[in-house]
Amino acid sequence: MSDNEIYIKDPSIREGFIKVKMYRIFSAIFLVVGFLIFLLLYNGFMEGRPMRDMLSFAMVFIIILPFLPATALSWIAMKTEKATEEALKEYIEEEERKKEEKIKEEKARREELARKRAEAEGVEYVEEGAEAPAEEEPAPEEKSG
Repeated sequence: MSDNEIYIKDPSIREGFIKVKMYRIFSAIFLVVGFLIFLLLYNGFMEGRPMRDMLSFAMVFIIILPFLPATALSWIAMKTEKATEEALKEYIEEEERKKEEKIKEEKARREELARKRAEAEGVEYVEEGAEAPAEEEPAPEEKSG
C-alpha cells in the first residue's frame, strides 16, 4: 500500500502533522530572528572591547539566549512528530485489521450463500480449496464365457 492510498480519518493525527509543520516553520523563523538578535547584541557588547572579553559570562548569554526559542520549538516539534508517527502507525494497523475482518466476513458470507445454493440444487457443497470427493467408478463388467 502506498502512502497516497490512505486518507486519515482521525483528526488528531492530521492536527499532529499540522502542529509539527507549524513548529518547524516557527523554529526556522526564530532561528533567523535569533541570529539577527545575536549579531546586534554581539556588536553592542563587543564594540571597542578586547577579544579576551569574548569569554566573559555575559557573552555566553549573548550567544545562547537568542537561540533558546528556536531550540525549544525544535525539541517540541521532535516530540510531537514522534507521538504523531506512533499514532499514525497504530491507526494504519487498525485500518488494516478492519480491512482483513471485512474480507473474512465477505468470504464467510459467500461460502454460506454457495452452501445454501448447493442445498437448494441438491448438490454436495465443496468448500473452496478443498478437494472434491472422488466419485466411485463402476467396476468393469466381467464377460463370462
